[in-house]
Amino acid sequence: MSRMFGTVVRGVRAPIFREGDDVVKGTVDTVLKALKENSVEPHDKDVVAITESVVARTQGNYATVEQIAADVKARTGGKSFVDVITEDGVTGRIAITQPAGDWQWYINGEPELEYFELVPYAG
Repeated sequence: MSRMFGTVVRGVRAPIFREGDDVVKGTVDTVLKALKENSVEPHDKDVVAITESVVARTQGNYATVEQIAADVKARTGGKSFVDVITEDGVTGRIAITQPAGDWQWYINGEPELEYFELVPYAG
């Protein structure tokens, strides 16, 4: 038997896993449903991989945005700016702020959406 195909990878859309969910049951149920709906037969030595973030989420082993923000603030001494150096050696300082109760950041006084484009989730 010649081996004409290499590794075949298929992504499976799973439900959102939350803290306390049974990651093994959720994964098995999702994979079996995907195989059945797409008429795919499993084979010996097939591998199912789960991202570490899914496992961490089900174990409650993650940091909230608030915790990360507090850590960044502590590590930067509460600075509200970023110093930059471009490839050609030009230096500058960019002010970044997030007013209390506001969900967005401001860069040099302008809303971040003036600088970045929101890209819709394609999943």
